Parts: sequence; C-alpha cells; structure tokens
Amino acid sequence: MAAPPQRYSYVELVGGADGTDTCLLLCVGRCGSDALQNREACYAFRCGEGCARLLGANDVSLKHLRATFLNKATDALGVPELFLHCRESGVDMPAIVGDAQASRMAAAALRAACPWASDVRIEERYEDDLIRVTRDNEAFMVEVCGRTLVVSADACHDDADVVLHTEARDTQIVNSIIVDYTRENCRRGFARANALTRERAAFFGAGRTSSSDYGPGVLRCYVAPRLHVEECEGDVVDDAAAAPSDDNGEGPLLTFLGTGSAKPSSRRGESAIIIEWAASSILLDCGAGTLRTLGPDTDETLDALDAVWVSHAHWDHFGGLAALVAAAARRRGRSNEDVARALKRQKCDDVKPPLQVLAPARVAAFLGVALDVLGAPASGYTIQQIADQASSKIQRGPLSITSIRVTHCREAFACIARCDDEEWAVAYSGDGRPSEHFARKCREEGKLVLIHEATFSDEDKAKALATKHATVSEALRMAADANADCCILTHISQRYDGVLDVDDALVAFDGLRVRAASVATLYEASAKCERAVAASAKARREARKLRRWDDAPSTRRPPDVRGTPVASPKPSDALEDALRAFYAVHAPQKAKDAPQIAAVFRRDFEAMDDRLFRKYGARLQLPNDAASSDDSSDDEAQAVLASPGGFAALVGGCGDLPARPVFS
Repeated sequence: MAAPPQRYSYVELVGGADGTDTCLLLCVGRCGSDALQNREACYAFRCGEGCARLLGANDVSLKHLRATFLNKATDALGVPELFLHCRESGVDMPAIVGDAQASRMAAAALRAACPWASDVRIEERYEDDLIRVTRDNEAFMVEVCGRTLVVSADACHDDADVVLHTEARDTQIVNSIIVDYTRENCRRGFARANALTRERAAFFGAGRTSSSDYGPGVLRCYVAPRLHVEECEGDVVDDAAAAPSDDNGEGPLLTFLGTGSAKPSSRRGESAIIIEWAASSILLDCGAGTLRTLGPDTDETLDALDAVWVSHAHWDHFGGLAALVAAAARRRGRSNEDVARALKRQKCDDVKPPLQVLAPARVAAFLGVALDVLGAPASGYTIQQIADQASSKIQRGPLSITSIRVTHCREAFACIARCDDEEWAVAYSGDGRPSEHFARKCREEGKLVLIHEATFSDEDKAKALATKHATVSEALRMAADANADCCILTHISQRYDGVLDVDDALVAFDGLRVRAASVATLYEASAKCERAVAASAKARREARKLRRWDDAPSTRRPPDVRGTPVASPKPSDALEDALRAFYAVHAPQKAKDAPQIAAVFRRDFEAMDDRLFRKYGARLQLPNDAASSDDSSDDEAQAVLASPGGFAALVGGCGDLPARPVFS
C-alpha cells in the first residue's frame, strides 16, 4: 500500500503597495520541486475590491481555487471578480465562507454582476479533504498540514494588517509569525502599471512623476513541512503627488482613472472618468479600485463631486461604487440638527449636499444593500434609477445629464453631461455598439468632446459584434456622425499593447488628465505613443524569447511568437557575420543560429549587446551601420527603438504639449 503523499502549505501575500489592500492566498500541494505544478488547492482570504487586477498584475496564479473567505464585509466586494475569473478560466466556482453581513453583501453583488451565480450558498464553516476552517469572530481558524493557522482581519501588532499564528498540536511550543506590511520588502502593487503609465506620459509633457522604482516582491510564510519565513525584494511605495491642474485651459478637465475593458490587468484599470467644470463635477462609471486611484487628493475630490453616473451593470463599471460612495457619504452625512445649526449660523458652505448616484436598476439595488452593510450615513447620498427608456434627462443644480439607451446588455446607457453657462459638453458612450440615436443627441449640442469605447481593433470586428462592443474605426465614425469637436478612445482591451493606426483621436491611458480644448492637439503625440508602446512591448517579448532560447540546449530551434517553426533565414549581413564570429569564439554551438538572433538585435541592439556582455564578458565588434534594420516591414517606431537612445528618441519634441497627466 502506497504511503500518502507528503504535503506542504504556505501563505502568499500580495499587495500593500501603491495604496492596495493585501490579499492572502493559502496554497496546499504535494512536496516536490515545482510548487505551482504540485499545487492541489488554493484558498483566498481578504480578497476584496480590485483583487483580480492586483493578482493578475503580479502573475499570481489562482489555480485550483476552492474557496474564498470573507473576514469582513468589504471582502465581499472581491467575490464577483473571483467568480468572473473562474468562469473565464472554465473552472468550478469557489465556495464562499463568511458571516451574515458579508454574506448579505456578497449575495447582492452576485445578483447585480453575476446573475448566473446568484444562487451560490454562503457558509460560516468550511471543510474538505485538505483543510478545516471555522470562525472565531473576525478570525478564521484553519487546520492545515497538521498545524493551526489563525487569519485575523484586524491589526494586532503595531501596524500589521494580518497576524499569522502557527501552533503545534502535540507540544506546548507556540510559534508566532507577525506580518508587518509597513516593511517595504514585503509589498507588491501595480509595478508594471505604474511603469507603463510613466512610459506613456513622456509623450505628453508630464508635469511630475515619481522617481521611485518598482520590482517584484513576495513574503511567504511556510507552515509545513517546516516553519520558516522567506522574503524577497519588493516594491517601494510610490508617493508621487498629482501634477498641478491646468486652470487656465478651455473646457472641462477630463481625468481618466481607468481605461481598460472587462478583464483587469497591469496595463489598464477598470472604467472611471472624472469630468470637472468650474461649477460642477461628475464621475462617469466607477470600476473596482477607483477610490484608490484618486491619490493624495481623495478627500478634496470626493467633496467636489456632485454626481456619479453608472452606464450598466457590468462589474468593471461599478465594482468600486460602494466603497467610493460610502467614503463620500461619511464626509457629507450629518444629522438634521447639525444642518439646522449650520444654516442658523449662515455657514452654508459647511452643508454639503448628498452625493447623487444615477444607475440602472440592478446597480441601484446592489448599492442600497452595500451602503447599509457598510454603515454609510443615509443623509450623505441619494440613489436614483436611470429610467429604462430611449432617453431621459436629470438636472442637479447646474449639472444636467441625459441618458441614452444603447445596445450592449439590459439597461445599458450612454450619456451627455453639460454644466449650465459652459460652452463644452461631454458625451460618453459607456459600452455598446455604435448608436444613431446617441449620435443624433450629440449633434444637438454645441462644442462637444466624445469619449467613446474602442474595445477591439478592426481585425477583431467579429468579437466586437459577438460581445456588442465597438471597434476603433466604428468609434471614429461615431465621432464624425456626432459632429464632435474632438474624440477620445477608452475601454481598450488589455490584449493590445498599443492602439495602432489611430491618427484622428486621442487614446486615453490610466492617469491622463487633459482639457477638452487641448484634445485635438494631442492626436499626433498619441499616435507616436501607441506605436512606440507596441514596439517596446514586442521587443521585450522577443528579448524574453531569446533569453529562454539562449539558455536552452543548442538542439532546440527558436519558435516565433505563435510557437510555429521560424522561417528560413535571410541572406547573411554584417550583423549576422558579427554574431557568427562572436559565437564562434564564446559559444560555438550557437554560431549557426546567428540569423535568428540578429532579428532580435535589430529591435533593441543596446539591450541585447548588454546581455552578451554580462554573460560572456565581451561585446560585438561590427560597423556602425550594421545594427540598423534593413527590413522594410519594420515601422518607424521600431526603427527608432533600435537606434541609439532607444525609446527616449521618440519622446523628443513632445515636451511642450499642453496635457498634464495625473498619476495615482
């Protein structure tokens, strides 16, 4: 009879940097050399709002996720994200474990965002063949691999967010691990997202960015087979302040907090746009993590908001709504007696009106439950359903909002927002196919900036039709049909490194802040930016491919990006001859592969030459023009990328552009 396999368990902590909360994953598997391949189960704790993007941005696997545990009510805001991830991956939905309040909020969130999973059961206990979990107030007692792990929701030691206790059953020795997230080397946030935003910002004359560098990091607390703590180099907190706003510009100020599509990633966050006029401001959509992206001016931004408008009941458009409205309501809510005293003292500025939320019926129902569970004061907010009709208009003080029904899902809307006595209006498409009714309403306005979704490229039009989204060309045609003065593309699928061949619109990115009147002047810079970002991403992929190939046995042939055999090499040139001569001296078995290696060198010569120097202690000897590309299929951005100065060469000449991005 075979002996049962020896199992290990460890806790992986993700987050704590860039204003993120910390997710905790308990992983159990068979002992072996590859922890991920031998993983048998994964259990999620403290995976609240924005957890899907945080885990995905740090390449943390949710393989074999069996259950998610809600330490507190706000953890329920991450449940739809985990369920959507599981559905897309084709795996079973995880069990949900939590108390009555957390269960109530999770059920409401699933009804709104995942109606196909709204009948899931939520338990207070959990047990399977690997672990047994019970509740003790806000802590979970986890029996795993012969030890007991206590996961608490409260700070129990200095500034620690989570305290992990391990206790041996057969002795009186108690081992305690304190996980303190104030230490920089155990934090992980949106490293790639921040780096990509800084990369894009160089094309638009960024006012100020952070000098902090980011890197991967992890703190793992192994519980079994033996207890030890393993630390790796981690992220540094980005405390960059926002760039000063352009108060002398014309038209409303547009701030893009999230510009991605349904699946969050390190490239782009979930939809959220703030529109600011002199007398009023509105938030259009509020994806998960929106409150975090407000940055150091969170309180001032919340106080200035007059309304929040939600386009439809997809989680990437309202996942952050409950947290943001609750935070705003706590700043505005007060008793009737307080309001009467303020009015008696004639201090009307002290009386902030409640934040108005305009949303479809399903979103409004969820928000009412969530704010009740979170304890938000009712006097600090009002919720109004958007009428399910072709168009409807709501006036709130100087701000008017017209909602127009579009084709996407049930109760999906676009909107046109205008402030009295202001020349510019803002039209926002939400999600959906191009709409003639929406275009007709836009033509009735004066000066207009159109913010339109462009989820898919023109090559993926079949996907756009299947999912009822728009392509880039369709969004540009909508701008022409609407007689818009300028157009901004958003809701970009994260499958694309850059949005190419767009010369008549500004492609938004997370953190972009721009005046409406300046949008049309940025089209050329935006086109250069998108081409260069795509070329840079391609060069990084090919460099990673070369590293994997260069370290492999010489009998392996290099695959191309799609994994198919490489094409026959072109005739030899100076760069290939130089590489062949170099490898003949330093690695003879690789000399025959010089043509394939040369193709990668042409796209990022300096980086690859540095790699050879680090590995072999020598550099290539070749004529000055040998590193340049003679491939006519390379576009301008790739040619500049391979030139001395690399990516920075394309930045030249863009420093005097008027837009000033904001970085969260």
